[in-house]
Amino acid sequence: MTRSAEFTDKLQQNVDIYGTLKSELETLRAKFPQQFPKPIYVLSSVDLNMKDQWKERLIQAKYNESGERIILIPCYVGNSLWVGVIIKFSADEYIEQAEFFDQVMESGFIPNTFQEQFAEVYQGCNLRSGDCKKHTDQTLSARLTIEKLLSAVEEGGTGSGKSTTIHFLAGSKMIETKMKGLNHIAVDLASVKNPDLKNITISPFAQSETRYITPVRVNFKDVGAFSKGSVVLCDSPGFEDTSGSEVDIANGIGIVRAIKGCQSVRPVIFVSYKNIGNQFERLKSLAHMLVGLIPTIEDNRNAFSYIFTKYPPHERSTIHTSLRNVKE
Repeated sequence: MTRSAEFTDKLQQNVDIYGTLKSELETLRAKFPQQFPKPIYVLSSVDLNMKDQWKERLIQAKYNESGERIILIPCYVGNSLWVGVIIKFSADEYIEQAEFFDQVMESGFIPNTFQEQFAEVYQGCNLRSGDCKKHTDQTLSARLTIEKLLSAVEEGGTGSGKSTTIHFLAGSKMIETKMKGLNHIAVDLASVKNPDLKNITISPFAQSETRYITPVRVNFKDVGAFSKGSVVLCDSPGFEDTSGSEVDIANGIGIVRAIKGCQSVRPVIFVSYKNIGNQFERLKSLAHMLVGLIPTIEDNRNAFSYIFTKYPPHERSTIHTSLRNVKE
């Protein structure tokens, strides 16, 4: 490595990514407190070339705080390359999400040891490669790592895509955009023809947008179908709602009452990759909840449909295997 290259690498290594990340997070929390309902801690940057520093930071994340929280850890790999790590803990210390983001295309980063040390500290948990847009300029890695971690931390407990899917099925056109710095699939308002959709709102933020069961009648002819008639799509609040357990209980009661009042119902369960839990604990929780809500569920399993959302391309082929592992 030339002296110039060494100097450039040293500059990248010494970039105060920790300070910048922490400062920008505090600014966002002050401006948009509703988007950050959980405690968030930014830990000091890790140099992965320093022996045991990564493991020490993981131990710090595990024991220095307790309860529901989000941990962000920027990690320096070398040659200007940074990766960001997010760990989400539930109130009972389960890891709901553990991902790292390498945003450089063909960066050469081999995460084997990185992941093995994580598994040593958090036994039974996997540190997965998170979905992120790739770029080719490694010198932008520090800046993009900060942006990705800020974006990742705003994804909350609901937001599985129910409202967005209803808009799509009812004929709305979707557009890719950004909202307050977050990537977002928004509705092209000019395309909305169904008046029932005025009550279906979507956003990229952690706060749940759906407060009540909201029906949307879709006439088949309006969406290009050849058959006559219509179907009613019902948007419902998500379980483990961001507004708290009392709201969660009320949501469950409301859904049961709505189902009992219908002649025919086909439940559609949305499972979001972002919120499924590192050990699929949220999926297990959902299964137990459904059994409690519908005692005869064994006789009606074929009535349920499932939509898996926000799965990165490299994880989509693992859905079936993951479900089998949960069952076992």
